[in-house]
Amino acid sequence: MKKVRQYVFAAATIAIGLTVLCRLASHVNVAAAGLILVTVVTVCSVLWGSGPGLLAALIGVTGLNYFFIPPVHTFSISGTENWIAFVVFACCALIVGQLSARAQDKAARLEEQRVKAAILQEELQVAMREATQAELLRRSESLKSALLDAVTHDIRTPLTSIKASVTALLSDEGKLAITDPESGRELLQVINEETDRLNRFTEHMVELAKIQSHELVIHPQPSSVQEMVEAASSRLEDALRDRVLEISISSNTQQIRADAKLIAEVLFNVLDNAVKYSNAGSRIFISVAAKDAQWTMFRVEDEGPGIPEPMRKEVFQRFFRSADPQKPVGGLGMGLAIARGIVEAHGGSIWVEDARTGSGAAICFTVPADAGKHDD
Repeated sequence: MKKVRQYVFAAATIAIGLTVLCRLASHVNVAAAGLILVTVVTVCSVLWGSGPGLLAALIGVTGLNYFFIPPVHTFSISGTENWIAFVVFACCALIVGQLSARAQDKAARLEEQRVKAAILQEELQVAMREATQAELLRRSESLKSALLDAVTHDIRTPLTSIKASVTALLSDEGKLAITDPESGRELLQVINEETDRLNRFTEHMVELAKIQSHELVIHPQPSSVQEMVEAASSRLEDALRDRVLEISISSNTQQIRADAKLIAEVLFNVLDNAVKYSNAGSRIFISVAAKDAQWTMFRVEDEGPGIPEPMRKEVFQRFFRSADPQKPVGGLGMGLAIARGIVEAHGGSIWVEDARTGSGAAICFTVPADAGKHDD
């Protein structure tokens, strides 16, 4: 029914055009009438398509011949110039009408494709949201498992030690132990160490939460590299007693432009990782040198088992810990994730390389150099 109406509208439109031209016949020649009818045919083709446009063209050609090409009011054509005018009009009407209709049809198809593409895009977004939710759920379960393991080991273990020490101090044996300074000191030392361990665990959780929520605030300023290295190594003084620590700071990297406290925290976490995965008596190297005019590179090497190539990006993921049964280590696996967050907050990058000694791993990171270090 719709197609029938389109043909009727096209026929009516070209008929109206012919009627108006007939009333103005004394003022309109063949050329003008032909141009006007071509325009009407084009409009019909654009509005209703190629079929109705073709019908309008046929009616227009017939009407032009009958009403305007001599001899008028007949379907005969006299004179070469009239034949030329008739053929030119017929060709123009048919070609322009069909081209206009095709352009309109193409536009309609493009619009239909656009609508389909929009629907597909919406479906894809829904599918991606569902996939993302599934992935988030999977990660959430993994996170719960990691947190449960952390609570079991990193909280319960020090709490157990603290509880045992306090119980001993409060017991009759503990009262006797207090009279023996050495015994009492050992119990208090246990409490002190395990309390520090709990404190570090809490601090790491807070730092990681700030990094994940993009709430970490840095205060970059010219800072001494030597002081940062000393601050990090002094926190691991006990753990480093059975390691050989070697430090090399290039003369042109005495200062960097960074948040000294946070970069010292990065060094502490990287150095702590080197201690965990190396053996007693082995060497640990800390070197600081200029990477280029804008960046200073820190490098911490150990003589441990090294980090396989496929795991070198994973080690910076939160809660990642080595599954090597020959070298089990404690901890929640937050240290290198925190280090990465702090380094990236400074605009730098952090990565793993092979140690220069041939065994072990080197964790490297860059921070902004002090642009004014040469200004005197």
